[in-house]
Amino acid sequence: MVYGLAIETGEGLVSETHFNGIQVARSHPGQMTVSSLAIHHDVTPGDNVAEAWVTVDGFRTGVAPTLTTVPSLPQAEARLMLEGDEARTEGEKLVVTTHKFAFDEWSATDAISPLLLPHRLRVGFRPTQPVEAPPWLAGERVSPAEIGPRVHAEMQRIAELIRTQDLATFTEVVAMARNHYARSYPNGPSAAELRETQINDLRALAARPGFAVEVRPMPRGRLRVQADGRLFDWVDGDDASLLVVTAKGMEPADLGLQFSVVQGRLRVTR
Repeated sequence: MVYGLAIETGEGLVSETHFNGIQVARSHPGQMTVSSLAIHHDVTPGDNVAEAWVTVDGFRTGVAPTLTTVPSLPQAEARLMLEGDEARTEGEKLVVTTHKFAFDEWSATDAISPLLLPHRLRVGFRPTQPVEAPPWLAGERVSPAEIGPRVHAEMQRIAELIRTQDLATFTEVVAMARNHYARSYPNGPSAAELRETQINDLRALAARPGFAVEVRPMPRGRLRVQADGRLFDWVDGDDASLLVVTAKGMEPADLGLQFSVVQGRLRVTR
């Protein structure tokens, strides 16, 4: 069984979806949103919790719920569903069956303002079969003041590896996260295939005019602390990593690496 989440939000709503204390999606207002999210690489052997924080345009999601006066509520509906894909082989054909396990939903279309916002949808579960613990689960809880500069310095070191095309070292640095991701999705690419894709993508970017790797300064972002204090990264106001790869004719691409302290060492765990 490979677990996933489905999140649906109505027009005029914004949402953040979190799984085991990690932000896995963020939606913007102005359109209906339907997302299918891969979460199996973050499933833990024990209790697992998915949450969607839902509010209306113009109000924040990541705050404590408060009574809020809302002028209008266009399609103020949301639904969070836990799904599972079960794969089996029939002859030479791979057949995948999607199971719907649990859901939580919310509708405020007919409600009278004020509302308690953000509203939090929640689904909890325990896996029905053994799963391998994600690397970040072994992370030590350390103070943000102590770990913040270390994470930023490691991002700068990784940027230099990419800038100088030391891709063998780079792929070793991210191996823990990559190998776990490959094990989590046995019907997807292998760890070796993912490594080859990483190398080829970075080589292709480096060959483009204007190739550059930048780590934006710490004052331009914030240290994001997730997974109950086990997982860290530096992000900007849109939750994009401060580690950015650019080239002529393309939008800046953030690598989205996240770090934990495992057995005293700072590692890329996600």
